[in-house]
Amino acid sequence: AHIAAEARADNTLALRATTLDREAEVSIPAQVEQAGGVALPGEVLCALARKLSKGGQTQLTLAADRARIVSGSSKYDLHTLPLADFPNSKEMSVQPVVFSLPAVDLVNLITPPLAACDGKSFRAYHQGVNVRIAMAKIIAVGTDDKRIAIQTLDIPKGAASMPAFCLPADAARLVIETLTGREGDAELAISSTLFEMRLPGVRIASALIDCKLPEYGQLMPKTAPCVTLRPYALAEALERATVVFLGQADPGKRVPFVELEITVAGITLRAGIKGDERATEMVEIEAATGEAAMKLNARHLAECLAMWPESVAIGIAQDAHGKPVLFSAKDRPDMLCLLASTVI
Repeated sequence: AHIAAEARADNTLALRATTLDREAEVSIPAQVEQAGGVALPGEVLCALARKLSKGGQTQLTLAADRARIVSGSSKYDLHTLPLADFPNSKEMSVQPVVFSLPAVDLVNLITPPLAACDGKSFRAYHQGVNVRIAMAKIIAVGTDDKRIAIQTLDIPKGAASMPAFCLPADAARLVIETLTGREGDAELAISSTLFEMRLPGVRIASALIDCKLPEYGQLMPKTAPCVTLRPYALAEALERATVVFLGQADPGKRVPFVELEITVAGITLRAGIKGDERATEMVEIEAATGEAAMKLNARHLAECLAMWPESVAIGIAQDAHGKPVLFSAKDRPDMLCLLASTVI
């Protein structure tokens, strides 16, 4: 609930927060008149940082167990805790593998798998993004057993010996929020128990989840895609059709499913409950080599379609009725999405 603030002799102010499993630290320039540190109430400090005048000067002074913050005409007196009582920074217990990669590549690697994992599940491998080296790639996987999202990246220099790890969902979200829109490289230090990301003036560390991801390769369809289409065409039809689930008291309201019937003429998408509100949409395709029928979770399908750039054409493959459905694209071999299907 507190943030450690330490004024250092090199004219920087270091701020650090921790949940014991996860921590973040930043260093900012400051005019330090006397070195020292204290723990400040985090919720109040964050609220003040958002509301104080941008670009103005802020002064922090300490007296006994009180801290005074002055910014322009604003003055605040806050309670404090001794810095000595604040938990120590997380440190590597073994020598980590250290390497750098562009910030945008790290965001692209973990974002789709994060959307597919279930951070609240009792299964450990559901609770984060699973990352490992295989087939000369870094492979990131997220799953909740109803869907699997897979993203790959060429191995950066120095990362070949990286151990497999599972980054908790909360830590993955913090990494994405920190890196989104940032240019340049991020340095990673990874051991069997700790993940650390370093940027100029920023450090994020997280304990890892001790788990092993089940072998998902056996779930992949062995057949070629039966249809090729633009993801936005199906996404727009899905968005229109699922309005029939709004305000309904039918069994499909909480977990709405949609039916897809694929033929050489196109895709027929149906949503709703027979005998109640029902929607039918026709979706144009680019090519079809066969026929298929599948019933998919509407929310999972929408999130899967949102992964793909509008410029690519995606293929849909399914070995047999009721088997998992694979979404892939020739132009984006680094991305795969697998959804569970039920029998219509």
